[in-house]
Amino acid sequence: MRDGIGCSTPAVNLLTRNGGTFLNYVQRVSGCEIIIPPVTYRGEDPREIGFIGTKESIAVAKEMVFGQAGHF
Repeated sequence: MRDGIGCSTPAVNLLTRNGGTFLNYVQRVSGCEIIIPPVTYRGEDPREIGFIGTKESIAVAKEMVFGQAGHF
């Protein structure tokens, strides 16, 4: 299954800091692959974050991501 969410650029930067350590952790715990396109376009905000996995693994990954970046 595939899903995606829009996320502000500052939130994406927060999620990908330290070489993406947090995203790697989320992927290990949830079993869901998370994709953030490396290319950004001027004025592109929000950016899209993609999720690939089972319905359950996507739900777990989204909850973890929103917990980390939800205040943006």
